[in-house]
Amino acid sequence: MGRWAQRRLAGGGGPPTANVGPFSMVFASRSAPTIMIARYNSPVDISAMVETDFHTDLGSFGDTLSQLSPNEIEIDFVAAQTTATTLTYDGSDPQVITPQTIAIS
Repeated sequence: MGRWAQRRLAGGGGPPTANVGPFSMVFASRSAPTIMIARYNSPVDISAMVETDFHTDLGSFGDTLSQLSPNEIEIDFVAAQTTATTLTYDGSDPQVITPQTIAIS
């Protein structure tokens, strides 16, 4: 009797590559009357963003940005956004979908 056929599996290449965009906001919330938190589906870098890339349906634009974690950023507004219902990103970061609007939770 013969041997069963055997097959060798070759390696699948190098290590997995880093996440590449386009990324999108998956959650937005208020942490204070003038502060919004935006969470993304992958790490983002605020150095490629501008504060005024973010605005609410009230017509207010972001004043400052802070990186809270690899996937979360904080957007500070000058005026209270307590009645805002949506947050929009409309910028030029090539790894982030633009424009995109998300409901504020």
